[in-house]
Amino acid sequence: MNLAKVVKNTSVSIGLATLLYLSSCKSTIPLSPKECFVYKVEKGDSLYKIAKKLCGNSKEWKVIAVTNTYVNPDFDPHKIYPGQEILVPKYCNKDAGNN
Repeated sequence: MNLAKVVKNTSVSIGLATLLYLSSCKSTIPLSPKECFVYKVEKGDSLYKIAKKLCGNSKEWKVIAVTNTYVNPDFDPHKIYPGQEILVPKYCNKDAGNN
């Protein structure tokens, strides 16, 4: 899947259950791919670790998981692999704290 093309051309819609699931996160909805950047998974990564490293809050893994699942229904948040490209919210950055 070409995520760069998806980011450019896709919007995401959600339901109430998803909003409740994400209520503990900085963003309360799965983000449009236009609100994300593409991150290449590294060896040893998990969504929890990526969220903590890039967002500064491990709870943000939920936003990453739901956003990627909406863009790619075959996405499995528990089975990511090195070299895989995933979407991460733009509000996350490498300078985020390690909360």
